[in-house]
Amino acid sequence: MRVLALDTASTQMVLALADFGEADASATMVASCQVDAPRQANQVLLTQAARLLADAGLEVSDIDAIVVGRGPGSFTGVRIGVATAKGLACGLAAPLYGASTLDAVAWRAWWAGVRGRLGVVADAMRKEVYPVRYALDDAGVTRLEPDTVAKPAQVAQQWASEESSLMLTGDGLLKYAQLFEGAPFELAPQGLWLPDGQGLISAFAQAFATGTVGSGDAAALVPVYTRLSDAEENEQLRLAQMTDPRDAERRARLQHEIERDDREMRISQPRTSHAHERAAGHEAPFILAIESSCDETAAAVIDGKRAILADCIASQIDFHKRFGGVVPEIASRKHTEAIVPTVMYTMEQAGLNFSDLSAVACTIGPGLVGALVVGVAFAKGLCFATGLPFIGVNHLEGHLYANRYVDPALEPPFVALLVSGGHTMLVHVKDWGDYAVLGSTLDDAVGEAFDKVAKALELGYPGGPILSKLAQDGDAKAINFPRAMMHSGNLQFSLSGLKTAVITYINEQRKAGMDIDIPNLAASFTAAIVDVLVAKSLDACKQADVDILCIGGGVAANPDLREALKNELGKRGIRVVMPELSDCADNASMIASVGLDLFEAGKRTGLDADPQAHMPLRTK
Repeated sequence: MRVLALDTASTQMVLALADFGEADASATMVASCQVDAPRQANQVLLTQAARLLADAGLEVSDIDAIVVGRGPGSFTGVRIGVATAKGLACGLAAPLYGASTLDAVAWRAWWAGVRGRLGVVADAMRKEVYPVRYALDDAGVTRLEPDTVAKPAQVAQQWASEESSLMLTGDGLLKYAQLFEGAPFELAPQGLWLPDGQGLISAFAQAFATGTVGSGDAAALVPVYTRLSDAEENEQLRLAQMTDPRDAERRARLQHEIERDDREMRISQPRTSHAHERAAGHEAPFILAIESSCDETAAAVIDGKRAILADCIASQIDFHKRFGGVVPEIASRKHTEAIVPTVMYTMEQAGLNFSDLSAVACTIGPGLVGALVVGVAFAKGLCFATGLPFIGVNHLEGHLYANRYVDPALEPPFVALLVSGGHTMLVHVKDWGDYAVLGSTLDDAVGEAFDKVAKALELGYPGGPILSKLAQDGDAKAINFPRAMMHSGNLQFSLSGLKTAVITYINEQRKAGMDIDIPNLAASFTAAIVDVLVAKSLDACKQADVDILCIGGGVAANPDLREALKNELGKRGIRVVMPELSDCADNASMIASVGLDLFEAGKRTGLDADPQAHMPLRTK
């Protein structure tokens, strides 16, 4: 079989083509390249892959299997390679195999003639390294120990006490070579410190021969991390220091979560067509959309009339609850695990093959970069493999378009209030694709304020829905919290002062030994936010001279906000359009809707596109 291999775990990106014999695990190199691409792998990977294939006289359809370096290495770097490889494998309906990046470095040294004991010292960031020792002889490379992470000084001390002669390689030497000076160490030539194509193919061939290469299932392949996220490590350390017997259950739950093999999330279907309605009766163009900007891995398929064929979400909420908010590193890891099953299940529910699609749309920003990169890399890999157009979509524009599902005839001009955990803004929608931000928060977003107050009350995460439910049984006038910037004369927001006032109230009540009436607090806090949002929304409609207000974002599901906007703006002749509750949260159907318009307008995004943490809305 013909194999395309790639590795992005280090600052040097590796690509290789080889003919591989499954019967004897033999490999014949066809072509390879190494490209220095520090923090640029997501931009240049597929461009270089296209060049490598073209130079070899091959098409991507000639590839029978994908191999990817699983690390260990830069977490983001490894995920770029793994997510891209997953997209390639899905698009080609080809097996995906993993290989060790460190083994690839060792094999590179072997091909250069190194024999004897070899230590690979790869950079792990945070003043740590990934150290592994090998034995090299004429028969090949033998790994002597599993992957781990350690302080370089500790590695140097241990190896010096255990080895009589040890050749060293690995990019960790760029920072820590001075720790390994003198006997028993000898540094390999610097040109061997990073993996190359031949080393990567050899590492794969060895893993294939020994049965450690994996099943070939793209959904099952995950990066090699060697350590937990910082949040999990800190919690593990904190719980280990607790001596109260009541903490034993919490420690046991955490340990179970850390060690469990099943790390996938349950995929839900907030909305999908019935089996007999799937592809039948729908006409092209068909748009597959992917959303991974925060803590939801979502995919959806719509047709040319915006009818939804499938709309699926893999939620990570249960993984973030115990930390009181989204942990970016955990979010990125979970997206990597969920992306394939979510997309493939969505396609199955839609009753379509990739060949039936017209384009792939994907959220490209704004959001958590580590989360975005997984969806973007997967989508680009899928498009490269299938030849489908790639369309990058602004997440905020998706929330604007969510209103079209509840009101298909909705047309600009109108004002939109976008309220979520990451954004609070008023937008003048002059036309679809032509937006002007009228005002935004100067500090905290509304959803962020809800979550922080809920955390202060130890109510759990996400805080918005919990406080919203409690507020229904409370008195909104019980506590007079400040209405920040309500009469500022502009359309800016500030939630930090209100959040601080509420948390200060909580702390003072506790210090005084007084019980907190949580429903009253929730209702009063919610009212302080809603009053400002309603007043500013009304001012924005007057300023833009429009008689329609739309809302979007997770906080748009808040019942008090929805009722107040409808009542107060309705009194003044302003029609309020509100998405269904399921469309307020992050979802892929809204991304597909934007993607459809961009596709029909001939807009395309290059496969060198990179996610953007901050991304302005479009203007004409």
